[in-house]
Amino acid sequence: MTPTPILFLGDAPERPGGLSRILRDLATLTSRLPQFRVGTLGRGARGSRQLPFVQYGYDELTGQWGELYLEQVWRDFAGDERGVVFTIWDASRLHWFAQPSYLPSGGLRDFLMAGHFDRWGYFPIDSTGPLDRLTTQSRDTLLGYNRVLAYTRWAHDLVARSIGGIGRDLDWLPHGLNLDTFKPQDRRAARAWSSRLHANDTVVGVVAANQTRKDWGLVAMVARLLRDRFGSRFRIWWHSDALQRAWNLPALVADYGLSETVVLTIHAMTDAQLATAYASCDLTLHPGLGEGFCYPLAESLACGTPAIAGDYAGGAELLKDRAEWLLAPAEMRLDTLHNCFRPVFNPVEWTQRAAMVIESAPEPEACRAMVEHLAWTRLWHQWKKWLLRGAV
Repeated sequence: MTPTPILFLGDAPERPGGLSRILRDLATLTSRLPQFRVGTLGRGARGSRQLPFVQYGYDELTGQWGELYLEQVWRDFAGDERGVVFTIWDASRLHWFAQPSYLPSGGLRDFLMAGHFDRWGYFPIDSTGPLDRLTTQSRDTLLGYNRVLAYTRWAHDLVARSIGGIGRDLDWLPHGLNLDTFKPQDRRAARAWSSRLHANDTVVGVVAANQTRKDWGLVAMVARLLRDRFGSRFRIWWHSDALQRAWNLPALVADYGLSETVVLTIHAMTDAQLATAYASCDLTLHPGLGEGFCYPLAESLACGTPAIAGDYAGGAELLKDRAEWLLAPAEMRLDTLHNCFRPVFNPVEWTQRAAMVIESAPEPEACRAMVEHLAWTRLWHQWKKWLLRGAV
C-alpha cells in the first residue's frame, strides 16, 4: 500500500509554543506509521534536522496563514497523489482554506477546490459565541472539513450543538504530555533554579503567553492580595513570551508594588527547566479567559503542583474531579471581532481560593494522578486508531 501524504499545517514545529508542540508531537508520532508520509508547513519555521519528517516553512510576518505557500508546498510534497492536509489552528485562521468558494476566481481558489486532499482539523476551541453556539464564521469553517477533532468533551459538545446532523466526522481527543519529564521533584530543592526563591517561601507560579486572552491584570491583583496575606516571604513566578505586547508586565509589577515579589522570566525554557520551576511552586494560577486545553495547567499537575483556574471552556475539564480548584465567572462579556464570550473574574475570590489550596497542601501524587491519562504512552493507541480510520 502506498503511504498517504499528510501535511500538517500550523505553527512551526521547532518552536516552543503550545500549538507548535502539538503539531510537532502529532507529526513525529504519525511519521512512525507506515500508512502515512508526513510533512509540515509551519508558520515561522526555520527547520530542524532533529525532526523526522519533511519540513516547509514561511515568514510569519508576510505569509499570514499559509495562503501564499500551500499550493507550491503541496505540489512539491505530494505531486499528483491525493492526501490529507491536517490543520492545527483556530477556526478563525482557516476560513479561506475550508471555504475557498468565497475567494477570488483563479489561483488559490481553483487549487483548493480541485480535490487534491481531504481536510482534517484539530481545533483548540476555547469559547462559545452568542446563543451558546459556535460563531457563524467558525461554524462555516468547520463545515468545510471532512474530519473535525476537538481537544475536549466540552468542545466536542459545542461543535455538535452547532453543526450536528450535518454528517461530519466529529470526535475529540486530548493531546499528550511527556510524563517522564514533567514529574514531581523535592519542592524545596527545586527552588534552586532561581536565586530569588528560598526553601521557606510561599511560591505561586503563572505560565501564560502575553495575549489579551490571558488576564495578566487579574494575576497582578491576585499577586498583591496574596503578598498582603502571606507577607514578605511570598513570591510569585511569572513566565511569559514577551514583556510588552497585549500587557505591559513590568508596568503591572511597578503599579502593584511587586518588584520584590515577582520573579519574572521571559527567556525560553526547556521542558526540563519548566518542570523544575513548576515543581518549586506551592500552587499555579491559570488566568486564561477560556482554554482549548491549557498545557501549563496539565504540566503543573504532572509535576505534583496543584492549580486553580476559571470554570469555563475546555481547560476546566482537567480539574473536573477537584471542583474546589475551579472559579466561577462573576460575569461574561462579548470580546474581539470574533464574537467570543469571555469570563470576568473576581480577584478577591481567586485570592481566597489560592490561599485555601496553598494551606491545604495537596499531595503531589494526587495532583499527578489527575493527568496520568495524558501520557503519550497511553494516548497514542487512540490517536493511531483515529488517524488510520481516515486514511485516504
